[in-house]
Amino acid sequence: MKISPCTKWLVNTELFMTIGVIIIGTLLYIYLRKWYRVYRFYQKKAQMLNNLYNFSLERMENISGSLTNKYMTGFIRDYFFRYIFAFIIVVVGGAMCHSMHFLFDPSNDAPVNLFETGLVVAIIAALTVLVSKKQADRHRCCWGTGLSCFFFSSISSA
Repeated sequence: MKISPCTKWLVNTELFMTIGVIIIGTLLYIYLRKWYRVYRFYQKKAQMLNNLYNFSLERMENISGSLTNKYMTGFIRDYFFRYIFAFIIVVVGGAMCHSMHFLFDPSNDAPVNLFETGLVVAIIAALTVLVSKKQADRHRCCWGTGLSCFFFSSISSA
C-alpha cells in the first residue's frame, strides 16, 4: 500500500476556484460604495434586470412547485404502485431484454387447470383490495378472495 501526501489531493482546481470566488466576493463587498456610482448611472437598466430576474425566479418556483405536486400526492399507495413498482418493471424488463431472456415459449409447459385459474383469480382479487380507491370495489374483491378461499378449501378436502 502506498501512502501519498495529502497535498496531492487537497490542492486541485476546485479549491482554487473556491478561493477565487471568495476573493472576488470580498473585493466586491469592500468596494461596494464605488459600485453604487455605476448602479446610479445605469439605474433604469439595472432595475429592469432586477425585475426580470425576480419575475423569472417566481415563475420557476411556481412551475417547479406544480410539477412536484403532480407526483408527490401524499399517499403511500401511489408511491409504491406508481414509482417503485414501475421502476422494478423497467429495471427487470430492461435487464431481461438486454440479456435476451425475454423469450416466451409455452410449448413445454403443462396445461392450466381450474385450480390454478382460481388461484390466479384469488391473487388478483387480493392485490386489487390494496389498490382500489372505492370502498365498494374493496368489498367486492374481499368477497372474491373469500370465495376463492372457500373454493380451495372445498377442493383440498374432497
